Amino acid sequence: METNIDFNRSFVTWLTANKKSHGRFNVECRVRVTNNLTGKNTSYFLLSGIMAGNVYSNSNLIKNPPYLYQAVISDKGDFKILRTFIDKTDDEIGISSDLFAHIDLNIVQEKCKLLKDKVDIREAVLSNKRLGAKIIHDQDSYSTEIDFPIKHINVQPAKEVLFQVETGPVLVHVKDSKCQLESLTLGYVFFSSMEQYECILSSISGTKKQRIFESVHKRKTNIKIMTYHES
Repeated sequence: METNIDFNRSFVTWLTANKKSHGRFNVECRVRVTNNLTGKNTSYFLLSGIMAGNVYSNSNLIKNPPYLYQAVISDKGDFKILRTFIDKTDDEIGISSDLFAHIDLNIVQEKCKLLKDKVDIREAVLSNKRLGAKIIHDQDSYSTEIDFPIKHINVQPAKEVLFQVETGPVLVHVKDSKCQLESLTLGYVFFSSMEQYECILSSISGTKKQRIFESVHKRKTNIKIMTYHES
């Protein structure tokens, strides 16, 4: 029996540099990159996206102008924050210790059962099982695993069983070379087999640096779908 991240019970909590506030976030996705030559790996965790607020303010709890933000935290001590305003973006990459006094990665692993075929997948969906997925890329010098919960899936009730996963956001590396924070972007994944997926990627466009979703990424790969062990 395999294990995978239990995203319902996994959180990242940071303490701001001024030590005035802890912020806890759900984990949306994990990308693990392994150097096939050395065996060393780095994990990047995509946290839940939220609207920014004026924390502990006596009034005007919502920032003006409003913006969405979503953070990526690595287990090697760096971060990326994606800030999306109505008409622009303001992303930031840096060393975690410059912005946070402490970051706690509480990542819970849970036993999982791999689903063998489309019939297993349909049965799990109609039995209201929690589903997770893993997309595996093997390259010459690096291998990459993308772990995420399946938030939306379609299954066909007819005799010929069909399924289609449409879920996200996830982290996707946009280069085939060494995966670093600069090469990670948001994406939404679509797949209807265990051998190939499509992903629509976010990019920064125009002089105003607006975040848009337009680039479609198609790739043959190895995909695993699993249910979580229910105690």
